[in-house]
Amino acid sequence: MGQDIRIGQFPWWSLRLAAPFWELGRELLEMRYLYATPHRLDPAPLARLLPGFAGVDFDTVLKAHLPGAALAAASPARAG
Repeated sequence: MGQDIRIGQFPWWSLRLAAPFWELGRELLEMRYLYATPHRLDPAPLARLLPGFAGVDFDTVLKAHLPGAALAAASPARAG
């Protein structure tokens, strides 16, 4: 879309403010610890099940699924 993406912190204060009136807000606050916990998957079990599997790094997958990524990749092909 031609706009810069701004990344900021999640406004936890807004959930705390809404929690007395919004049940989902209370439940999300209960799981806030998961937001700060690093999550990693061990590739060993998958490698045992699928020995020839080759993974793709996160940046490649993300760029392939962003809007306009397909257009940007196809543009040089059309021009040539």
